[in-house]
Amino acid sequence: GMFGSRLIAYDPIRMKYEEIKYDYYEKTADDVSETINQDTGTITTTPSVEQADDSQREFSDFVSTDISAIDSKPNKLISSKSDYVGSNNASIKLATTTHAHDAMFVAPPDKTVTQQSTGEEITVKLNSTIGVTNKTFKDQGAKQNNVEKWLLQRQAQVSEFGNITVTFTVPGNTSRHVGDLIRFEVPSHIPQDSSEIGTVQIGHQLYSGYYLISKIRHIIKKDGFEMDLELIKNSFAKRIPGQTQVEPT
Repeated sequence: GMFGSRLIAYDPIRMKYEEIKYDYYEKTADDVSETINQDTGTITTTPSVEQADDSQREFSDFVSTDISAIDSKPNKLISSKSDYVGSNNASIKLATTTHAHDAMFVAPPDKTVTQQSTGEEITVKLNSTIGVTNKTFKDQGAKQNNVEKWLLQRQAQVSEFGNITVTFTVPGNTSRHVGDLIRFEVPSHIPQDSSEIGTVQIGHQLYSGYYLISKIRHIIKKDGFEMDLELIKNSFAKRIPGQTQVEPT
């Protein structure tokens, strides 16, 4: 469900359901899929079938560990043209929704009005959008669970952070906590016989960058103190091709 999923949100009181779809990339009207014939080299272009429906959609807008300096948007893990993007049937969830229950099943307070002809004050019993009053239905605790706004997104966010994980042991430091944001330069191969060793980039161009500490295991011994760290991230240090960039003005 990281790149596309679908939620069937059922309201048992109103006996209605709605479909909500989640996409890693926001689809546009000109989204197409391309198929290449390996024998002839012919490219067949077809419109995106997902673009035809009018379902409610949610999109990936999470805070990322690495963002582009050009447009301040996340450096996502795959291209917008990847085969992984496009299907909302990869993961289907069914959940109970209480959408708009706070407006439908909680009656508004009584209102006092003054008659213009007599000046007498009278109390008016107001109804909710479906006719509920304080006498017909008393559920003042009714509220929305907003499952449409978080269930698919949370599932995708957890999966996204599970893509890049680094574990290693470092000297102990009690000031480090789970949730800290740190920068880690992942070592990359540097040729020993290069005459221009000073021009070689040391950190890995994709896996270096900012990480969140997800786990800490303190190891205290008689002769020392160490920590086992687990780091996670949900974006690349640099942007890969196939992602829309906004050119600076």
